[in-house]
Amino acid sequence: MRFYVCKKCCKALLPYDEADPTCLCGGRLTLVEEVTPCASESLIHDWFELTHAEYLTVPRSILQAMPEGWQATMTALLDALDATFDWRPPSGRYWVELRGGDGRVQHDALREYRHPDVTAIERLRKQRPPEIPGA
Repeated sequence: MRFYVCKKCCKALLPYDEADPTCLCGGRLTLVEEVTPCASESLIHDWFELTHAEYLTVPRSILQAMPEGWQATMTALLDALDATFDWRPPSGRYWVELRGGDGRVQHDALREYRHPDVTAIERLRKQRPPEIPGA
């Protein structure tokens, strides 16, 4: 899979449609590297650190609280994932619940994405978030 970087916003690595070499910010994309999948150590493996987590679970309400440029980049990456792998189960469904140390289901203030608890989300926002590509 090929990944490109935008010369204008400099930080966003994006999948590239060869018919349209422009970024969401309007900048021109250039090839960074040809990425070959491997089962060994990788950037994603490093990001997960030593958690032994098998899945990445991020509340939709948190994703929707990010700036629009960030959301555009994230959805482009998710589209590239879907275009690369037929990973969604043909039947069945994944279920996510917040559970305490005792295994009991707990209240999850981030679960409701249609009517998010903005106060709870803002309490989680860091004082100085990192610079976001495309924002």
